[in-house]
Amino acid sequence: MCDVYSFGVVLLEMLTGQRALEEDRSKHEERDIVKWARPHIKKHEWRAIIDPTIVEEFPEKLAYRAFLIAYHCTRTDSHGTARPAMPVVVRGLECTLNLAFVAPRPRHE
Repeated sequence: MCDVYSFGVVLLEMLTGQRALEEDRSKHEERDIVKWARPHIKKHEWRAIIDPTIVEEFPEKLAYRAFLIAYHCTRTDSHGTARPAMPVVVRGLECTLNLAFVAPRPRHE
């Protein structure tokens, strides 16, 4: 399950353009990307933290699905059972990517 969490962190890095740990130079403390991003995702405010270059490349629905996958991968509880297994994560990403690359159907005239 640790690998699933790490994958979620990497996915958040890719989606936000932020590092896993950022040093806030004004406060001399580190900011954890998971603690920073989760409230935005949970409140459906993920658009505020997405890397602007992602918005140009992917439809909003696909970016949102990727954020949800990252959210589930980085869930925490005392038993570690809240995170999905990696095969489930892979299937979720495959479904998301398949939606991105579905070719338009030819019109019959």
